Amino acid sequence: METNNARNYKCKDIEFIVICGFVLFSFKRDLSFFSKFSKKYTVEYVLLLETELANLKELVEPQSELVEQKGITDHLRTVMHDLVEPLDWIKGYIQLAGTGINISAKDFGIVHTREAITNMDIEEIIKGMHTINTNIVKYKPILVEQGLTEELQARLSLMQNQ
Repeated sequence: METNNARNYKCKDIEFIVICGFVLFSFKRDLSFFSKFSKKYTVEYVLLLETELANLKELVEPQSELVEQKGITDHLRTVMHDLVEPLDWIKGYIQLAGTGINISAKDFGIVHTREAITNMDIEEIIKGMHTINTNIVKYKPILVEQGLTEELQARLSLMQNQ
């Protein structure tokens, strides 16, 4: 059974690291005074404290996770950026269809999805892509006449799932 250790401080973990860093800085600055007080306070003791602080930083803010988060963010931004051109094409196909499609680009989900891309709102982009892909299936014969390819349809479907 795992036990929870009580926190002996009332600040956020990230603030605790900053406070510890300040205390360590002050301790190193005043090491000569501490050394006079007790022989326990040596350069080796400082190195031990620095190691503990580094371990604490890694525990609270693991660098490996930060690198992974940056990779995920970069991937999402790339996918969002890559959606702009296909959305333009779908809007163009709707305009080319004229009265053949009784739905506007806004009702098709394009406008909402573009706004979500601008706002970098992933959840709304996913909802918008669902609407767009549903409408593509519904109006596929007319859109194909205007130039919609299987490749573009597959690409949009794939982007919804990324």
